[in-house]
Amino acid sequence: MTKTTTTTTTTTTTMMTNRSWLTLERVTRRRTREKERERERKRERESE
Repeated sequence: MTKTTTTTTTTTTTMMTNRSWLTLERVTRRRTREKERERERKRERESE
């Protein structure tokens, strides 16, 4: 039972990942950019 359930879950997850991979990447990149901007702002404040 356990093995079958795990396999099914893995397959479903893989399919979902493949579908939403592009969307996920875009969101991740956006967040990374925002974090970098915040860091730059903090550096500017500290240097003043």
